[in-house]
Amino acid sequence: MSLRKIGNSWFADFYTNGKRVRKKLSSNKATAQKIYDTIIRDRDLSKFGLCDKGYDLKKMQQQFLSEISIRLSNKTLSYYNVILDEVTEHLACTPLHEARNTFSDYINRKQELGLSARTLKLIIELTKRMFHHAVETNVISVNPLSGIKNPQGTKKIRRALEPGEIKSLLKNSGRYKIIWLTFLNTGLRRSELVELKWKDIDLKKGTLTIEKERPGKGVGVIPLSGEIKKELALMKVGDRESYVFTTKNGTPYRNNLLRVFRSCVKKAGINQDGISIHSLRYTFATTLASKNKHPRYIQALMRHKHISTSMDIYTDVYKEDLINVVKDLKFT
Repeated sequence: MSLRKIGNSWFADFYTNGKRVRKKLSSNKATAQKIYDTIIRDRDLSKFGLCDKGYDLKKMQQQFLSEISIRLSNKTLSYYNVILDEVTEHLACTPLHEARNTFSDYINRKQELGLSARTLKLIIELTKRMFHHAVETNVISVNPLSGIKNPQGTKKIRRALEPGEIKSLLKNSGRYKIIWLTFLNTGLRRSELVELKWKDIDLKKGTLTIEKERPGKGVGVIPLSGEIKKELALMKVGDRESYVFTTKNGTPYRNNLLRVFRSCVKKAGINQDGISIHSLRYTFATTLASKNKHPRYIQALMRHKHISTSMDIYTDVYKEDLINVVKDLKFT
């Protein structure tokens, strides 16, 4: 949509119900621009006789999903279809110029029901894309959801484990102690640790290789500390393609490792506020920082693209360190 001059007047083209409608706005360009901006800003096309009536939401949904299906797995496509089924059912019989408010009410109710900010963002972005596709294919004139912002999620408080908590965790973890030690000595992500195979570990060289390296995350070879080399050497080594850490049934860990970690933390009597399995990775970085290791070394070992990520997120300081910092201050 854009302004165009025909004769002595300024017009704008809109699309409604798949048909182009040319609307005369004004003979003055500045006035025409204001009218045009008002239409786009308010999305209230009914004032100007441009309201899309009887637009077929289900057809819009089918055409949109058909367009993007080539880039999606069947599972993802099915999930998107479920989301849009509920949205289109909620928006059914809603005039286009009222769709924005109706959709906002729908999102607010979902938020009150406890849906995460991440899920709400997906619903909003997916629905906006559906309407945008309808505009691009001339089914409707404007995207009524354009400009809707994603809800702000509550930032999770995360912290590293303190030395006393680490000792308690390892003491109360039984067969899982070696897993937590590997996290603490390497800074691995959970997704990396559960995929670890014996072929990725070279005890002679003292290195661990991340096979499926994430783009932009730095080097894939991690040096092993003396402590973790000793602990891994005591394990029963399987064939090169077998997983290093498995359940009692011999299957690799997945999300069940999260439950195991929470159980061990609870058994160890650790305050669970801000503690997750990712805290072990936090602890790896903050321990290095507390030992005054250079920030660039921490960045390389954590495999962060930007050093600010390593410093801003992971360099918590232990309470004991804070005491040592100020204990020698004297001004009199």
